[in-house]
Amino acid sequence: RYSETHNLCFSNRQKGTMRLAVALMAMAWTVYSSGDDCFDVQYSANTVATLAGNKIAEIAILDEMRFEFDVTINSFPTGWASVFHCGTSDVVRVPGIWLQPQTESRVGFHITFSTVTDDKPSFNPGPELTTGQSYHFQLDVTQSSLVVTIDGVVQYSRIAYEAHNTYDRQPCYSGDPWNPAADVVLTNLVISSPSECSVDCASLDIFLDSFDNKDWLIIGLLVINVAVIALSTYICVSGKASVKYQPVKAYGSE
Repeated sequence: RYSETHNLCFSNRQKGTMRLAVALMAMAWTVYSSGDDCFDVQYSANTVATLAGNKIAEIAILDEMRFEFDVTINSFPTGWASVFHCGTSDVVRVPGIWLQPQTESRVGFHITFSTVTDDKPSFNPGPELTTGQSYHFQLDVTQSSLVVTIDGVVQYSRIAYEAHNTYDRQPCYSGDPWNPAADVVLTNLVISSPSECSVDCASLDIFLDSFDNKDWLIIGLLVINVAVIALSTYICVSGKASVKYQPVKAYGSE
């Protein structure tokens, strides 16, 4: 007698495998499509002059923020020189970005983002910088992480970064009032924060920026997805071919 039970290709286990494949495909698509659409722009400018005390905007400092710009260094300073600063005073740095005499070496930019207990937690993430070359600088900060990316490469990533204060309004300068301005050209400056309807998306985007190469993450997910589908198909076909009929008892005999 033909058994419909053994003819069902998608058993509960196989359906679970296919659901996993669909979930992996959705994850790969999310990784691929995640990006700046998650963020609301608070301020943007094509070109910004760097002058001491040059106030360019007033913005809200929220739980999650992104600061990005292209910067070309014309010359290196002999002392501290301000590139970009948000804050009402020299001890409110949300963030503060400078060049210094050692910038030519591998220390790169000097960066600070004030926390609730430390006004000046600073770091020099590299890489080695040269004059006349344009760099794309991006800083992403949340209440528990800080990531600095230069030219698409993560130079600094701290997941346990201390929380920062939030503010309704803070001035931003391309060249703060307390130091000489750096001899740089800033272009494509964008200050943004997560959309209220897309906080999860924005958090994912910040998380993905911690990977040096997002393409490899996508490729890995797709490879796993193909393997899951191939395994499910093999189980389905082999299981369906193995037993299509089973003996049944009729009147006490087979």
